[in-house]
Amino acid sequence: MPLITLITNVQVEDSKGLNLELSKFSSETLGMPHIIISVNVVQSDSLSFAGSFDPAFFLKVESLGDNISPEANVKYTEAYSTFLKDKLSIPNDRGFIFFVDVGKTNIGFKGTTVAVLQEALAKVTEAQGDRSETLIQNRILSR
Repeated sequence: MPLITLITNVQVEDSKGLNLELSKFSSETLGMPHIIISVNVVQSDSLSFAGSFDPAFFLKVESLGDNISPEANVKYTEAYSTFLKDKLSIPNDRGFIFFVDVGKTNIGFKGTTVAVLQEALAKVTEAQGDRSETLIQNRILSR
C-alpha cells in the first residue's frame, strides 16, 4: 500500500536497479511486506532546490496511518536520508521528504478499498483465530 515516489536531478545509470533497491529498503524501513509496495523513480533535469540545480531530491512516502506517525517519521527521515546519501550522493539538506497518510478508505485495490479488505481480514481472522493471520492476509491480497 505504500507508494514511494522519488524525483531527483541526479543521473542514475540503472534506474530500474535503484527502483528495486528503494523498494526493498522501503519494505524493511517501513516494516511492510514487499508485495504491497510501489516505487516510482523519476529523473528530472529541471528539479531545482534552493535556487540551484545541484544534486537534489523530492521523496514522498504515501501510506496508511498504521505506520505514519510523528515519531516514526523521524526514524524514516534519518533512514531515507542515509539511503539517498549512500546511493545518489545527495546531502540531506538538498530536498524534502513528505509523509502522507492517505487513509484506508482512499486506497483502491482488487476492485475495492483497503478498508473493506481489512474488515474482511478481521472477520476471517476472528473466525479462524490468529493462528494463520499471515496466511490469511496473503490469501486476501492474492484474490
